[in-house]
Amino acid sequence: MEKIIGRVLVKETSAGIANLVVAAFDYDVPKKDQPVDNNAANVFDINKLGKRIGSVLTDSEGRFILTKVDLNFDGIETRPDLILVIFAPEDIEDKGNYFPLAPEKRLLYVSRAPRTDAGSEEAYVIRLSKEKLESYKIPYGSGSQNDAAINDFVTGIERNYSLQNHLTQKTKVFTQQQLDTESSNRKKAKQKIKKFTSIPLIQRNDSNLLENEKDLVTKQKKIVKEGLKKMNSSHKQFTITLPLDIIKEFGLKEDEDGEFSGNVDTNKFIEQLNEVIGISLLRKDDPKPSTTSAASLFKKFIVDVKKADNPILPG
Repeated sequence: MEKIIGRVLVKETSAGIANLVVAAFDYDVPKKDQPVDNNAANVFDINKLGKRIGSVLTDSEGRFILTKVDLNFDGIETRPDLILVIFAPEDIEDKGNYFPLAPEKRLLYVSRAPRTDAGSEEAYVIRLSKEKLESYKIPYGSGSQNDAAINDFVTGIERNYSLQNHLTQKTKVFTQQQLDTESSNRKKAKQKIKKFTSIPLIQRNDSNLLENEKDLVTKQKKIVKEGLKKMNSSHKQFTITLPLDIIKEFGLKEDEDGEFSGNVDTNKFIEQLNEVIGISLLRKDDPKPSTTSAASLFKKFIVDVKKADNPILPG
């Protein structure tokens, strides 16, 4: 025989009963020595059940299993006439008494008849009434089979969570080390490519290089201020050659002596200057019409007109 399996349940609820002793006997007793049916009399001799071949406790769900290792057979006998017996716990009722009730008085279940020449595997489902259990003060669950299934499901989730938590704790140090390494590598990479740019190398260290767009207005003000300061302190001159008709478009007139007079149209002057040398003298390209007189404009921008074929403007 290889295995005996089964469950012990509460009859009214089908909940499992834990910690009951399930014993297996090989029933080989002459008929005259067979035990008396406890339904017919109050006498029952457990010694007449035959050879006890093994026992086991039920688990929290009322399950039990006896394997080949647990079952003890004499000689070559491997197929017993199987009888199953369930005992209540060996309780001590009185504090002055050291002995539990006799086995015959702790019987909860005895097979009605032996399973002759039991097979390789035998299974049992045994149900005991609440009244029977309460008479021995045996605790039992109040749930149903669905409750047991739910408990199994919840237990599985708890075990899975416990396993995940255990693995997390075990790998926590290694995982943190990996994260720290990756973070360090990212910082190093950022430093390496920080100055990757298409800007020529000679201009990368220019103090006016805009690296952060938030600094745009500050940089512009600084550059304009420095540019005006440089223009005011510069004594260099450059010559712009303009046709006479364009000069006249500025609003100037030439007399017989080659002198110019009239008011300069500032907008036209700036537009023409921009076309000739490709620069704008104004930060905003919406200048208001100038009220500057011809005399003050020539004094500021034109140098030695008589000696030059065209006006000379300061650089």
